[in-house]
Amino acid sequence: MIRRRRLFTGVVVTASAGLALAGWGVLEGRAESQAFEPMNGSFRSVARRTTGTVRVVRAQNGERRLILKEFSTRYAPELYLYLVEPNADDDSDGTNLGLLRETYGNQEYAIPGDVKLTADSKIVVWCDACQVLHGQATLSPS
Repeated sequence: MIRRRRLFTGVVVTASAGLALAGWGVLEGRAESQAFEPMNGSFRSVARRTTGTVRVVRAQNGERRLILKEFSTRYAPELYLYLVEPNADDDSDGTNLGLLRETYGNQEYAIPGDVKLTADSKIVVWCDACQVLHGQATLSPS
């Protein structure tokens, strides 16, 4: 009888701890999503005419999204979008967000969850084939 009571107590304590930790994760995730601040910027040309705006938002599923609006740049092979830290040594030394889908128009890209995003981070349009920086936008809080 005593053995069963100890076993039952152990199960209750373990279950309570698990529920408490699960609740903590929910609260922690909620605090993280509340701490997110949308950011935006405008593209400026560097080596090639590049225009449009960029906005970073959090989608309903919690994922951060990079939105290009009225975007335009000159066609080149292997155009990539990079997210670059403010103090990076090289504009092509950042997180590759993928191939540019189009050289014009509205577009959306996912930002990996482990990527640090701060004010003054840059969104860079880089041609890997030509090693040319087409344009960039510096982010600032909305």
